[in-house]
Amino acid sequence: MGLAYCACLSLNTLELRAAATASAGEAQPAALAVQQKWTASGLGNLMGLVNYPSLNISYQPGAATIYGTDQYVVVTTTFYVKPILTIPFFNGVPGLGAPISFTVTQRQLLEDPSNAGG
Repeated sequence: MGLAYCACLSLNTLELRAAATASAGEAQPAALAVQQKWTASGLGNLMGLVNYPSLNISYQPGAATIYGTDQYVVVTTTFYVKPILTIPFFNGVPGLGAPISFTVTQRQLLEDPSNAGG
């Protein structure tokens, strides 16, 4: 399960990087394109995903500076992963016999604060 969490963290980091450099209208498609490439890669295939990871992108204002107000992009990724080895006596226990979910949320300063406006 540690490998599945690390995989979710790596995908979230890649989506965050894509969203931080795109405008608000282009952030979701850019992050979904990264997600599709990632799920087709070796690590994405190894995870045993139940379905595609869910993605949520939002924006938060930061501190006011002499150049204006900083803007942050917040990317939340939720995974649903089947256990690598299913233990039959624990069918209802997430991670042992049932799928488990991981949610990772990270934020990053936007390279261009005007991208948060759309």
